[in-house]
Amino acid sequence: MTLTVGLVALIGTLLVGQTVLPSWGRSVRAMYPEAHRIVTPAVVWGIVVLACLQAVAVIALRLVASARAGRTATGSARAGLVLLGAVLVQVVVGFVGLSWLGFGQPGVMLGLIAIGLVCAVGIAVPLGRRSP
Repeated sequence: MTLTVGLVALIGTLLVGQTVLPSWGRSVRAMYPEAHRIVTPAVVWGIVVLACLQAVAVIALRLVASARAGRTATGSARAGLVLLGAVLVQVVVGFVGLSWLGFGQPGVMLGLIAIGLVCAVGIAVPLGRRSP
């Protein structure tokens, strides 16, 4: 069941990154000419974040499979934490960049804060479980 949900999520995010985000960018550019300068970076940013989250999902599925087999996969866990850290850095850069350019609408900023909190929790929980 976990594998099926993971594969559906991967395929779904792949479709979003390759079809929905570029079409969203074209429609925003057509409706709001003043946002022209941030549409392309926003679409690229979204695709990069989705790619990192897809890699995290693959690593999580690998960790689940390893746990079911009774093995540990510390390298995969470390790679997942690094990718979550990369997403967190991208969220901070996006937050600062949008604020600096004057496009800090509450809906966008709340979405960035939510993604950042999920990544921070995803990093903090495994690190908090380590024994000294």
